[in-house]
Parts: sequence; structure tokens; C-alpha cells
Amino acid sequence: MIINKMAISSELLLESKEKINFDQPLNEIMRTFLRTEFLYKQLLYHQSNLTDYSVRAAISTIIEIVNIISRSGLKNDLIKQFEKQENILLSYKKQPQVDLERVDKLFHEIKKTKDELNSEGSELSRNIKECEFLNAIKHRSTIPGGTCIFDLPDLAYWTNQSKEDLSDGLEEWLKEIRPICESIIHILWLIRNSNISNNEVAKGGMFLHELKKNNNIIMITVSINKGNNFYPEISAGKHRFTVRFLEWINTKNHASQVMDDINFELFLCQ
Repeated sequence: MIINKMAISSELLLESKEKINFDQPLNEIMRTFLRTEFLYKQLLYHQSNLTDYSVRAAISTIIEIVNIISRSGLKNDLIKQFEKQENILLSYKKQPQVDLERVDKLFHEIKKTKDELNSEGSELSRNIKECEFLNAIKHRSTIPGGTCIFDLPDLAYWTNQSKEDLSDGLEEWLKEIRPICESIIHILWLIRNSNISNNEVAKGGMFLHELKKNNNIIMITVSINKGNNFYPEISAGKHRFTVRFLEWINTKNHASQVMDDINFELFLCQ
């Protein structure tokens, strides 16, 4: 979220089609957020297809999301993150050459999303949890191939309904989890775009970074150009993290550490 009028917006870097971004969460809350984001995007993809197997995948993903967002205190964690981002935006207003119009717009967007989240009941996705149809699928999903036609003929029948009926059915479940999922997407966007990238060099494929005491870093993002034959392996603790670049060979052989110097972008997200 680069709000200085003279700066290049980091969101352009993060969303570039020429980049691959590797996020590494540093606490359990961020792990929950990133897993939910991954599943929610997967759900939206399958919801847009509405073929037999995409509908099955969408239902399985809904069940996974509900398992994650049912964690106690998740709603309060989200609200705290929104309040944190509000305070960050207020602090930006005191800085010179700040795009005040953009700051105000982001501030109102955060407040609107937070208010919508606050209006949700204390028990998220209750109707999904109590749905016998979904509970039967959840139970059979623990068995490899356990949701095939002879195990769940009602599922096989339902997935062959008209696209309109399938869309309505999925939307009925989706609207229960959408507020929490959209809030997580919003928070992650704010976190990712509130930090300027640093150009770093991994000497001999290794990079070590010491974190300052009482730092507020909650996520690390390593950004590399597409088309390279290497990827980062990130190991992080409370006081330091390492990035080791591995050379991709193929699916039959283990990757080996790159021995050359690697240029990459590093985001320390708060």
C-alpha cells in the first residue's frame, strides 16, 4: 500500500504476471489466513465451472474452509487486524507527500468490511455444520474414493442437476462463509501491500536475515521472476529466517541447492 505520490506501488510488483510470490507465515493466525485464502480461491474457481467434478471439488473445499474458520477467536483476530490497518493508515496522514484521497478511500473500505464482519453472528457457518447432506459427504471423504456413486447416490444425483440449481445450491452455502473469507482476502491484500520490497542477494543460494527484537513481522514474502529453474525454501523462527534457493530438476529427482548468487525481492510484512 504505497501511498506516497512519488513511489512505485508495491501492489503492481506483487500482482505482476512476471513474478512468483512465496509467502511464509510467522504465526498461527497468518497460517490460518493463508490457508483460507488458498481454499477460497480454489472454491471460486470450481464454482465458476459447474461440471460434475468441479461441483464435487467445490463441496469438498467448502467443508475444508468451514473446518478452518470454525477455529475459536478467528472473527476477533480479523477485527484486530482491521483495527491495526486503520491505525497504520491514520499514521500515514501525518507523513509528507501522502496521497490523502487514497488513504481516506482505503480507510473507509476497511471500516465497511469490518462493520460487515461485526454484523455476522457469533457462530459462523452454522447452517453448513448442521446440513445432513454435507455431513454425509464430510464423513465419507475420509475414505479414499468414498464419495463415488455407490457410496453417495444422492450426491451423484445432485451434481447432475441443471447449472442453475447447482449454482443456487453452492451460493446458499457460499453466502455463509463469504463474509469471513472476503475479510481474510481484504486483510491479506492490505498486509502484502503495506510494505516496500527490498532487493536482496542470496550469496551461493543462501540468505540469512536477523529479525530485530520485538519486531512486528507476521509474514515474509519472497518474490522471484518466472522462468527461472529455482525456487525458495524458507525456514523462519522468532529471531531470524533463512531463504535457501533450490534448483528444480524434475519430479523424479530431488532438488539441489543453487550455488550461484540469486537476486530476489523480499517483503517483510507487518
